[in-house]
Parts: sequence; C-alpha cells; structure tokens
Amino acid sequence: MLGFWAVALGQIFYRLIGFWIPDPAVERYYGSLRDDIAWQAATVIVAFPVFLYVHSLIQRELRSRTDLYYSGIRRWLTYLALVIAAIVLLCDAAWVIEALIRGELTLRFILESVVLLVLGGGVFLYYLRTMEPPATAQ
Repeated sequence: MLGFWAVALGQIFYRLIGFWIPDPAVERYYGSLRDDIAWQAATVIVAFPVFLYVHSLIQRELRSRTDLYYSGIRRWLTYLALVIAAIVLLCDAAWVIEALIRGELTLRFILESVVLLVLGGGVFLYYLRTMEPPATAQ
C-alpha cells in the first residue's frame, strides 16, 4: 500500500509540475488537470488509509510480541523494500548527474528530482526505521 501511495502521489506531483512549468519541447496538452490526476488521487485516498490501518495492526502485534521483529519473512520483505527504495534513489542520483553533464538542468527537472528523492527517501527511511525493535521493547 505504501508503494501504491508513493507512486500515485509522485504522479500527481509530476503532473502538477508539468502543468505549472510546461516543457517547451513537448506539444502542449490541453486536457483537464482534474481528469489527468483523478485516478492517482483516488489511489492516494484509498491506499494511504489502508496503509495506516495495516501499519497500526502490525505495530500492535509487534508491541505484544517483540520476537516477531526477528521473523525471517518479515526481515526478508523489509530488506526487499529497502533494496527497491535504494535503487530508486540511486537511479534518481544518476538521472540528476546525467542532466548536469548534458546541461539540461531546468527548474522542472529539479522539482521532479526532488519529488522522487523525497518520496523514495521517505519510503527508505520508513522501512529502515521498522527493521529493529524500539529500545524500550528489548
């Protein structure tokens, strides 16, 4: 759910950036901004509350059974999520460096990179933070 939410939110921000700072090299699209982001907004509205609910259930269970912090499947899935988030961040860094080398750094590009950095970094930090039990739970 966190992945659905992050991707949909990123698409909303990308569309808003494209609307506010159009790319002169691309033919202007005159569609409705509301129609363009309707699906992503619906995804955010559904996915984030579901994520919060599932997160609260998991946290409640982890507080009552701290041994679950060391569950193999839980750690494996968390590491997988960390690897995916790290790949997103590394690709974003390479994308920025490539644009710098080509001389294509624009305000639009920088804003899109910041959106990717914030969302990918947030997901990475969230999963990194959930790896170990809180100090009081040990």
